[in-house]
Amino acid sequence: MKRKNLIPLIILLVQFSIINWGCNQNKKEDQSIVINNQANKKILFDEESTNFYKFWAGYSEGNAQQLNSNTYNYIWGKMDSNLLSPIKNWKKTSLPQSCQSTTFLFYPFSGPDFLIPNTIFPNVKHMIMFGLEKPGKDISKKGIDFAKRTMSTMQKSLRDYCTKSYFITKNMSADLKNDTLSGVTPLIATFLVKENFKLVSIKNFKLISKGEKLYYTPDVNNKKIDTVVGVEINYTKDGKDILCIDYLSFNAEDNSLKLHEEVLDFLNNQVPPETVSYIKSASYLLHYSSFSMIRNLLLKKSKFILQDDTGIAYDFFENNKWRFNLWGIYEKPIKDFSGVFQKRLDSLYKSQNNLYPLPFNMGYHYFDGKQNLLLAEKIAQ
Repeated sequence: MKRKNLIPLIILLVQFSIINWGCNQNKKEDQSIVINNQANKKILFDEESTNFYKFWAGYSEGNAQQLNSNTYNYIWGKMDSNLLSPIKNWKKTSLPQSCQSTTFLFYPFSGPDFLIPNTIFPNVKHMIMFGLEKPGKDISKKGIDFAKRTMSTMQKSLRDYCTKSYFITKNMSADLKNDTLSGVTPLIATFLVKENFKLVSIKNFKLISKGEKLYYTPDVNNKKIDTVVGVEINYTKDGKDILCIDYLSFNAEDNSLKLHEEVLDFLNNQVPPETVSYIKSASYLLHYSSFSMIRNLLLKKSKFILQDDTGIAYDFFENNKWRFNLWGIYEKPIKDFSGVFQKRLDSLYKSQNNLYPLPFNMGYHYFDGKQNLLLAEKIAQ
């Protein structure tokens, strides 16, 4: 072949190589954002970034593998001993194995609470959570000095959670508006490393048509996005299975959901049938007719619903379609909530001869020990 005829061929081969390299680069990027629970997923969090959250979780500054016992006990000591450890022992003998071993969990009105559901359902590989609180973003790149300066801010945001087992909405709203936290992501990341998980990636997303995720980089100027936003946190325990939390921020009232069909599309696509759902300290919102759409989705999708009395009102469970296990004491709601006392649930509790107490205080009656939990199990038809 003549030399001059080789030139077009060489140019063509170079162009093809560039295009092919670009496609491969795109594929690598895609692998870091698609949930597929495969072991070959790229670990995006470097040691320095992980150490940011480990410092907040109570590990030593100079040795991220070693707990600073004074710091750890100050933040987590009472919660571990008074709540998480008793829950771990209780669920082993109380919940059906098919419930506690679930690999998927739907947790509405969760806020950033990860520690409690992770204790009850330790085998979960994908958890969907939502609340009014904004997702925020990963802040680990700000470095360990920033983590040290803002440690007190993080601890303040946990004041209700570590003592009462739940986040108070008005306090959380104020805490998460500051420049340090700006949303639930830093707290969830801290909870994960506290439980010895390794962070893989943190990706912000917004929902588009048909409930699909569109990943984006949060604006440094906090520019408002007029759609439902969330964060996808991927993490691993053993370096083999990639686990995932999807946290979404939205108003779950019917009038709001009607304006955001992508939310129900997402939940219908992602929440599997025969799922396990968990509800606690949910302000009795699911009692009201204005939250019928999310309530109906829960009743339709769930095989098990573990909840306290603030979840779905007993009257909404159809007769002969659900069986119930009860624990604790049903007491009238605290004074912050009126008109939500459940007469039929009260009668059900009073009709039980051998009710087992709860060996921990969790929920709105944390101060007097009059807690309740109900497990609703859908009966196969």
